[in-house]
Amino acid sequence: MKNPLTMQVESGLGAVFVVALAAFFIGFLFIMMKNFNSDAIALNASQTEVKFMSQTERQLINDWIVENNIQIPDGKGYRYLEEQYPSRPWLK
Repeated sequence: MKNPLTMQVESGLGAVFVVALAAFFIGFLFIMMKNFNSDAIALNASQTEVKFMSQTERQLINDWIVENNIQIPDGKGYRYLEEQYPSRPWLK
């Protein structure tokens, strides 16, 4: 013998559980998407871009160094010059 009251309670509880489970997975999906976006932003920010310097520009820098008696610290190279002289006086 089926009790109609019990059947309604069970189906109502089942619907509540299904809705709660769906809300959990949807929330989990949004959290994962947010974390993925922040990870992608962090990876893009930490990437180093390699700048290729032409042979002509290297020769201009070397000539400029000799003309102006510029001292470059040991272990530093062309990047040091680009940081110290952002206006690139060797191109003028």
